[in-house]
Formats: sequence, structure tokens, C-alpha cells
Amino acid sequence: RYEDLLRRLELVATVQHGPPSIKLLLSTKEFVTALDVFDSTMTMLAEDLKGIAAVQGVMSQMKELSASIDRRLEGEFMQCVVNSQLHPGESDELVGASQLVVIIDCLQRRNCLPKVLHISFRDLMLKQFKTALREAAAGICQKCLAATAGQETDATQQAKGTLDTQIGRLTYTQSLEFWDELVAWVLRLSKRLVAFIELVISRCPEDDGDSAEEGASETQSYPTADDLSSPRELPLASSTQATNKAFADLGRLYETTVTAMLKQIGDFVAARATQSQKLKPAEFARTLAASSRAILEADSQHQSLRKRLEPRGVLFSAGSVSRELKGIMYNQTKMLVEEFHQSKITLARMAVDVDDWSAVRVDEEFQRLVERMIDPEAIQQPAPASGANEAKLEQCLRLKDKQFHVVSAVLMLLQCMWQYLEFCHTLPAVSCD
Repeated sequence: RYEDLLRRLELVATVQHGPPSIKLLLSTKEFVTALDVFDSTMTMLAEDLKGIAAVQGVMSQMKELSASIDRRLEGEFMQCVVNSQLHPGESDELVGASQLVVIIDCLQRRNCLPKVLHISFRDLMLKQFKTALREAAAGICQKCLAATAGQETDATQQAKGTLDTQIGRLTYTQSLEFWDELVAWVLRLSKRLVAFIELVISRCPEDDGDSAEEGASETQSYPTADDLSSPRELPLASSTQATNKAFADLGRLYETTVTAMLKQIGDFVAARATQSQKLKPAEFARTLAASSRAILEADSQHQSLRKRLEPRGVLFSAGSVSRELKGIMYNQTKMLVEEFHQSKITLARMAVDVDDWSAVRVDEEFQRLVERMIDPEAIQQPAPASGANEAKLEQCLRLKDKQFHVVSAVLMLLQCMWQYLEFCHTLPAVSCD
């Protein structure tokens, strides 16, 4: 009895050092060691020192530390995720992945990971990403404005005002540079987000039946929540369900975040709607090509993530993460089509109104246009240059083995028809429009 009393007194002295040791370890971010000390102290309180009044003060401190550890881990987890996603480097890889692994494992030990990956985390990440995207867009825009040779002072003046105003002041060449860099930035963050989700999945392996039964039989028993408010290990079915719910939250995090970012860069394109309507089809096609690249890559990443998570019961939305950007780009393209069509209608009416309806001689350029319109493959070839001194005039327009007398309005309409064909070849997605 005397030896047992001495042993218990030594344990009392040991557990009294537990709370200050845990606080010190938390302050130095030694989370794994802090949890080891916490667990060993909890075990001693639950088994060797159960019912001893001398440790009631320690029990109260451990109750407070339990909640403090969870809060500290959650805060550190969110900070690590933000740092890993929004670092300024151009690498697709996560920064600080090793520290993130430690935090994820600690959250798993505390059974806090599903709670951390809930709506509040998704809202926080979405807010961080939106803010970072606008800052990146502003930085890229100002860099493009300042890059114009001999225009440093003007660029400083243009940098004033809202971001949409600055984007609207970009030249066509500057807007292409801005768009390419911004699309690359968004795709880079999308890849990092997928890497983060893959990392979380890798730290939460799927349990098989044998290991599950073994784990259930070895479940550690802590004091009740009423006594210490400590996390107790969940039953196997409940733990698996919570893990799957965490995976579902990760899937929604990716969908919500990437959809919002793609919509945001689409809104930046919409800020240049007036300028876009004045572009030639070939010029607008370059912006459209960058958008298509973003759409294809984002959708590919989304499908890859779906294949990884759907076997674990995660349900994704039926839509594409790029649906908002697709809609914005379609509307911009349709506005360009309408502007182009309206200009040709105006030109055709003018040609008809001023024509005196007398036959005119046909320039060789119009003859080549007709020949190229008849040949399905000719439209893919650039129009041959014709010198002004070499122009030949014909009495009639030849169409295969037939000749036609034409008026000037007809020649103008033929030229419009050729421009429509070129438009459809340059932007085949809007041929029906």
C-alpha cells in the first residue's frame, strides 16, 4: 500500500506538469508531442488517478486545454492551407506540404477533420481565393499598362480607378497578355487545390473489414465528456461516415471555388465588352482560345477528382465547374456576331441605296472571291495579294462555264458573303448564330 501511495503521488506530480507542458508545446507548434502529452495525461487521470480529489484542478485545466488544442489546430490548418494555395510562386505543387500533413494527422487523432472541412472552411477559402484573384488581376493589369514602351507616366494615371476601368483601358495586345496570365494563375490555383484534396484523401485511407474490427477493439476509453470535454474515438461506422462527409465537403470546396474563380475572370472579360465588339473575328478568337484552354483543363481536373471521390459515396453536382465562364464567353461571342451582322446589314443597305443599277466591269479580286467560295478548301487558305497595277477588269463575272453581268451592289454583297464565310471559319462555334 505504501508503494502504491508513492506511485500515485509521483503520478500526481507528473500530471500537474502536463497542462503547462502542453501549452509550451502548442506555442512552439510541436503539435504531435503536445497530443502525446495530452493523451498520456488523460490516460493517467482516467485509470491510475481516478477519483482522487488532488487532481481535480488538473482535470479542469485539461478540460480547457482540450478545446484550446482543437481551436489551435483548426486555426493552424486553415493558415497552412491558405499559405499552400496562395504562395506567389509559379509551381503547381503545395508549399509546406509536410507541415500540412502533420496538422491533418493531428486533426484525425482529435476526430476534428470533418468538422474543420465544413461550410465555414469553404466560405473562408472562397473569400481568400476571391480576394487573391482580384489582387492578382490588379497586379497583372498594372504590369501590362506599365509595360508599354514610353508610356510609364500614362500607365500610372491609368492605374487609378476601379479594376474594371483599368481593364477597359488595356489595348488589344495588353488585354491578350492580361488574359493569358490571369487564366494561367487560376489554373495554377486549381491544380494546387486538387493537390490539397489529394493530400487529405491520402491521409484518410479507406478502412477494410479486418483492420476496422481490430481498430474498434483497441478503442481507447477517456473520461466522459461531462468530466473533461475530451474527444472520444468514434465508433467505426460513425467514423467512416464522418470521413466520407469530409470528402464530400472537399468535393464541394473544389466545385464552389473553381466555379467562382472562372466566373470572376469571365466578368473581367465582360468588362471589355465594348472593346470586344470592335475586334476582328481572328483577334477575338485568340481570347476565346485562352478561355477554351481554361475550360478544358478545369473540366478535366473536375472529372479526375470525381473519379477519385465518387467510389467513396461523394455526390457531385451535375453541372460543369466552367459553366459560368462558358455562358459569359458565349454571350461575348454572340454580341460580336450581332455587331458584325449589323455592320454588314448597314453596308448592304447602303450599297443598294446608292447603286444606279447599271452593269459594271468586274475586278479580278471579285472573280477570285467567287472561285474561292465555290471551292470548299479555298477558304482555309489566305487570300492572294493583288497589286493595284496588275488589276484586270472583265465585262462579266464568270461562274464556272457561265457569265453574268452584275451591278456594283452585287459585288458588294459577294464581298460581304466572303466575310461571313471567313467569320464562320474563324469562330466555328457560332456558325449557327
